[in-house]
Amino acid sequence: MKDLRDKFERIFPVPEGMAWSESDQRYVIESDDDFWWDRDSDGPQIADQYVGKWEGWLACQSLPPENNSQPSFQERVAPWMQECFGPEISSDMVERCDRYLEESLELVQSVGYTRERADMMSDYVFSRPLGEPTQEVGGVRVTLAALCLAAGIDQDECADIELAQIWTKIPQIREKQRTKPKDSPLPQTM
Repeated sequence: MKDLRDKFERIFPVPEGMAWSESDQRYVIESDDDFWWDRDSDGPQIADQYVGKWEGWLACQSLPPENNSQPSFQERVAPWMQECFGPEISSDMVERCDRYLEESLELVQSVGYTRERADMMSDYVFSRPLGEPTQEVGGVRVTLAALCLAAGIDQDECADIELAQIWTKIPQIREKQRTKPKDSPLPQTM
């Protein structure tokens, strides 16, 4: 447990004025001083958010007791999708493609890929015959791993961190989904 907590703290440092409880095996954080916040401060809310982030991250790291093997990442995303969006939006292929393309473009943009190259690549891909989905998924996974290697990014760690974070943001994500433009791939009005 200590190794997991150390890894978590490297990614999410303990907020100022808080410490891990030595008496609670769940490692719930507490104040160094029981009265470190007053009623009007955000201390309790910050503590709850941090504990929620830890518990979500820990759930993503844990092994199921039945066969001592970790579920696939896809299996760990499924309950979040159902909790956040329900079955209709979770299975909407157009919506899933919109969000996948948005995140893919944001990734390549973040490492310096230009809009001009993206436009050329889009024209090229859509000028070709349709691919076979299972082969294309394999290609996506291999090229994502290769991109992460080139960029010095641990894709598994990034995915685990993101899944833990989005478990703590379900109300905000639902609100964004509720207010996005209808019949548009865009997540918000431009």
